[in-house]
Amino acid sequence: MVTTGALVATGALLAGGVINYFADQLPRKSRLTRPLCERCHTPLPPQRWFALTRSLFGGCSCAADRVPRHVIVELAAILVLSELKVSFPAGVQFWLLALLLACFSLIIIIDLEHRIILKYVAAMTAVAALSYGLLGTQRGWGETLGGGVAGYGLMYLVFLGGRLFVRAAGRHQDTAITEFALGRGDISLGAIIGLAAGWLGVLPALFCGVCAGGLGALIIRLRRDYRPFTAMPYGLFLMSGAAAFLWLQAAI
Repeated sequence: MVTTGALVATGALLAGGVINYFADQLPRKSRLTRPLCERCHTPLPPQRWFALTRSLFGGCSCAADRVPRHVIVELAAILVLSELKVSFPAGVQFWLLALLLACFSLIIIIDLEHRIILKYVAAMTAVAALSYGLLGTQRGWGETLGGGVAGYGLMYLVFLGGRLFVRAAGRHQDTAITEFALGRGDISLGAIIGLAAGWLGVLPALFCGVCAGGLGALIIRLRRDYRPFTAMPYGLFLMSGAAAFLWLQAAI
């Protein structure tokens, strides 16, 4: 009989592999293909689809170097799901929250590597957030959808405020500034966070994300190669802050 721990570990490995696969494929290709070697583009057999199994069976025959992110994501997935299992029973809430965190991770990776929030990834995450809000918690349609609307509206106001500030700063410096810290894709993340956190939780969830973004901006500001008004992967901070809040919200 398969134990819950083994099921969670297997699910975590699969989740890490799927996240890596989507992060590699979606930003670069119009359709999904079989996993290929990053160097020679040779199709990989199933036992080499995951970074951890490649450590056992070896990689491609061209001896391509391993992608560090692949290993990190799979190990992180196993660690997070194991810790999640300690806090929650392996029921509907557990699996829906795990799915939502996996979608958050995909958004973070793509935003970090490509500085973009893909619309279909955001839509997929919105479905996961809606499912979690309705089935993984005791909230109904009104509180769940109300949270989504509120999250979108709040982020849209922040976006407009940021544009006005950047334009005013550009006129003051007599330079044209075209990069904004917050992009239109980040507005959709506000709706996603609202759907998951609900009407009562959307404001503190967004606050956690904004605080994480402020800390990230401070770190970037202290770097020697800092340039004013440099665009930053804000999805990383919004998703990380919201994930921490949702975990705490569900545990209480």
